[in-house]
Parts: sequence; C-alpha cells; structure tokens
Amino acid sequence: MLPRNWNILIIDLKDCFFTIPLHPADAPRFAFSVPKINKTEPMDRYHWTVLPQRMKNSLTICQTYVAEALCPVRKCFPHVYIYHYMDDILLSSPTDNLTQEVLPVLRQEFQTWGLQIAPEKIQIEPPWKYLGWKILQHSIQPQNIAIKTEIRTLHDVQKLIGNINWIRTQCGIDNHTLAPLFELLKGDTNINAPRRLTNEARVALHRIEEKISAQQCQRRAENLPIQLYICNQNPQPLAIIAQWDSNATDPLLLLEWVFLPHQPTKTLATRIEMFSDLIREGRERIIEMAGEEPKSIIIPIVKDYLDWCLQNSLELQSALSGFNGQLDIHLPSHKMLTFYNNVHVEDKPLYRWHPVQGQTVFTDGSGRTGKAVVTWEQGGHWQHVIETIQGSPQIVELHAVVMAFKQWDQAPLNIVSDSHYAVGVAQRIERSQIKHIHNEALFLKFKELLFLTEHRTHPYCVIHIRSHMTLPGFFAEGNARADQLTNIALQVPVPNTLSQARLSHQFFHQAAKALSKQFAIPIGGAKLIVQTCPDCQQRPGPPTTVNPRGPLFSSALAN
Repeated sequence: MLPRNWNILIIDLKDCFFTIPLHPADAPRFAFSVPKINKTEPMDRYHWTVLPQRMKNSLTICQTYVAEALCPVRKCFPHVYIYHYMDDILLSSPTDNLTQEVLPVLRQEFQTWGLQIAPEKIQIEPPWKYLGWKILQHSIQPQNIAIKTEIRTLHDVQKLIGNINWIRTQCGIDNHTLAPLFELLKGDTNINAPRRLTNEARVALHRIEEKISAQQCQRRAENLPIQLYICNQNPQPLAIIAQWDSNATDPLLLLEWVFLPHQPTKTLATRIEMFSDLIREGRERIIEMAGEEPKSIIIPIVKDYLDWCLQNSLELQSALSGFNGQLDIHLPSHKMLTFYNNVHVEDKPLYRWHPVQGQTVFTDGSGRTGKAVVTWEQGGHWQHVIETIQGSPQIVELHAVVMAFKQWDQAPLNIVSDSHYAVGVAQRIERSQIKHIHNEALFLKFKELLFLTEHRTHPYCVIHIRSHMTLPGFFAEGNARADQLTNIALQVPVPNTLSQARLSHQFFHQAAKALSKQFAIPIGGAKLIVQTCPDCQQRPGPPTTVNPRGPLFSSALAN
C-alpha cells in the first residue's frame, strides 16, 4: 500500500532471462541439438549458459534471483518500499533520495549479479505505470483496458470474467453487476461450447466499462487510521476499506472494496453471517496491506440488534475475536456510500426466538400423499386447510409453512412443526441470501418463503416439536391432528380389518405374528398375507412364461 505523496521510481531490467547465468556445473544439463538440412552431417550440440526459456520453473528462478539481488539494497535503505515482480521493480520513499542515492546503489548491485537496468524504461515523474496500473500522487487506477465483447465460446467468457476479476476490488464491481456474466458460465461445460452475450450481459459490460473509467482508489494517508465500512445493500452486502480525512474536500479516502463470493457456501446465508464474513475478510486484508488491525469497524445495524448478536451470534463473535478497536453503527455521510441505492440500517428481524402473542398454527406435510396441512384452534373448534402439491417431502413441508404465512400475513404468528428441515429454513430465511440449487421447485419455494418473511409487518416464531408424542397438552394435540390430516388412510376408505392388515404389510412388511397381534386377525390369515407378499419370499418362484426345468418338473409335465 503506497502512502500518499511518496516519491516513486519504477525501473525495468533489460533482457532479464538472458542475463541470469546458470551454474557451470548445471549448464550441460540444459543441452539441445540443431539438426542439419537433410542430415548431411551430425547435429550441432549446444547447451544453455543462461536461464532457459519455457522451462516450468524459470519464472520462479527469475523471481528468486532478482529478490536475492535486491536484498542488500533493502538492508541499506530500510525506509524505502521496494516492490518487484519478475523484471519490473517499483521503489517508493518519503524523501527525494531515490534518484540520487538509491538508484546508483541499485545499479551497482545489479551489475554485481549480472543484471542491467533498461535506461529508456526508468519512470521518475507521474503518472507512473506499473503492472497495468496508473499511479498518481494521491490515487491509483487501472490503465486503459479494452474489454473484449466478442464472445463465441465458454473459454472466452472465462477469460473475460478473469480479466475483470483482478481489478474489481479497485473499481467497485460487485457481484450483482457481474451476475449476468456468471449466467453465461452455466450450461455445457465443454471449453469450446458456444456462448453468446445476452442483452443483460451487454448492459452489465457497459456498466463495468463505466466503473473502470470513473472509479479510482486512493493512496494511503500515513497519519490517518484505516477503517472498515460495511454497506448493507441488497441482495448481498459489501465492505469498503477506507480512511476519513475531515480536512479534505472529499473526506473519504477509499482504499479497496471487499466482496463476498457470488454463491454462499451454505444454502441460506443470514445477514449477520454475511456481515461476519465481510468483517473477517476485511480484517485479514487490512493486516495484509498495512500490517495492523483497522481502527474501527462500522456496521449499519440498530444497537439493540447488535447487542443481541454480540451475545448470541457465534459467527459475529468469531469474526470480532481479538479485535480491540472501536465498533460503531453509524456510517459517515458521503455520496460514495449512498451510491449503493439499497444501503440501509439493518433492523432487528421480525423472527423471535420465543413465542409471540398471536395465533398458533400447526403445519405438517407428507411426501407420500402430497398433502400440506395447516390446522389451528379457533373458538374451541379445530380448523384446517389442506392443499395437495407434487414434490419431495421437503417441498411439501415448506409449502405448509408458506400456507401459514400467507393466511396470517397481517398478524403475529406462531408456527409449530415436527419437521426439523422446515423449521430450520423458516428460522433463518429472513433477509438471507439463497444459494442457487439445481432443484428448481425447491429453489422457487425458498424464494417464495423469503418474499413472505421480508414483506411481513408483524413478528413471528417458528417452533419445532417431536412427532408422534403421546404426552397430553395443546401442542401434542395440535401436532397429532396435523399428522392425522396428512395420513393416506383418509384418502382411501378401507373396507375391513384384513384389508388394513394387507395394506400395512405392503408398507412395513411385518412378520405374521406381529401382524396378527396388531390387527387382531387369525394367525392363518396373517401367514397367508406374508406368504403372498413377493418381497417377503425367501426364494423366488418359477417364472410364469417359461416351463419349469428339472427331473421332478419334467415327470410332472409328462404325466
């Protein structure tokens, strides 16, 4: 991180690869031959005396060799920042001694190592250009970048996103802007699979070009502390590493953006979990850049909810572990922070961990029958609503919760369910980011539930209860009624006890003695049910379309 107003000197090494000598003992190992035309005479044999081209570890050797050559210069001038990548070297100092003192020592040290500085590539005055960046006295911005819009294959899309990715943290290109380009990565995974830019992708590229040309990052002010700002935008928050100079015309010195992954690691990422990930990544990045913790972290969240999260959220506690700076909830007033349209203070969720004063309903669902049930007591009588839906048990259970939210959208609500899955989703989904899943029906059900929770105005509580409890009480009775309403026996009338036993055995495959005791039928009838069940036979019967084989069957057929 280059401090403001520090002098900069950028140099380039001339033919760096061809000036790094090989050890005389190793040089013969890098031999090669040049054949003669039509093999008129033996091939000429040579070997490299300098670092060979196209060797896999040549780049690593070059980087290490130049670093060794710079070590004496670093020790001689400890106050000078020296950045180097291969043959490109940047020096920065708070004083004016770079050209008069540092450069002669550097040139002499390089000559000792056999390296030469290209005099025509020495940069002393701004703007300095280094590794694709244009550096000014107070700011850093990318050089003129031409974004390739001719997309024909999946490989072209991958290269385009890769080129944008390395500058996005300096230009503020968030995941929402890149989303139409990410959609082009889906589909056929063949690297040469055809791809075409959609209208949404063209609009996204136009916005990206505007940000690249307009946005810039500031160089660090040495006398100001570094702060981490959390911007609570939709659908995904982001963070800004910045400094605040109250004496400047533009007080916000933006150093870098911090973004979350496009897709969360969990199916549902809550708002507090996303805040925690940004704090964790922001702290690590600031320590990496400046070697110190941020002076303050600002989270746009109401104080009561922040106090509750500090006591109960393990993710936030882990993200703030060891942080000794200031934790604030008020973002400063600045046009850059209002650039994100949906920035707002995170309020306490409507979800409550304890039951609220309102209607209590019981939900249940059965993947076997496809019935989603909501039942409740009103005026001493039990009421219920039943809907049939196609899908897995998880989809049916979630649909029952959706039914409850739709019917009591303008009143406090307690939802009781015996499904761990449905309860866990309903407790976490408010203000969460949903990871895209391949089950389209389940993904749409998540989005519907997210919409209902975010547009509520009254609190709600979702409670889990163990299924099939024989304990007395209101909760056990309500859950039992919901469970009975999803039973398949309510759909098909059973004529007699023997038919009930046959249906039960088709599903549970009980033994004859257990079947006789459970349904109070004769043991002979129970054995007949078991014997006629094809899944309970110890050996398969003979095929019906082929004559039985063997001497016993042959004699029986002859008679």
